[in-house]
Amino acid sequence: MLSYDLLKKIIEDASKIGISDIVLSGGEPLLYKEFIEVCKYILDKGFNLIVATNGTIFSKKLFLLFHEYQNISIQFSLIRCTTLSPISISEIKSMCVLQIQQLKYFLTTIELPLGPLTVEE
Repeated sequence: MLSYDLLKKIIEDASKIGISDIVLSGGEPLLYKEFIEVCKYILDKGFNLIVATNGTIFSKKLFLLFHEYQNISIQFSLIRCTTLSPISISEIKSMCVLQIQQLKYFLTTIELPLGPLTVEE
């Protein structure tokens, strides 16, 4: 995992070469210890930020971040099952239920203009 200082350097370099959009994905980007600080740093530099998450570990700080900044968007994705990560049907159901609960909470807690909803396979 990249250090916070290295991420800041990468963001500075991206700014110098004219990049306007940054995507944080993973694994699960919300597991990164300094996730909120990294997001604020990116957003305060004027970048558009896209966060790709499965939505299972949202926090109040993250909700406030979305409320505070206009140049941030989020992509929720349901878990994927592969032969590399075996998982039972009951585990899939539990994860999906949690994801749906988090998404409902997110949508009813933060008043945000929603962009087009898309479904990707």
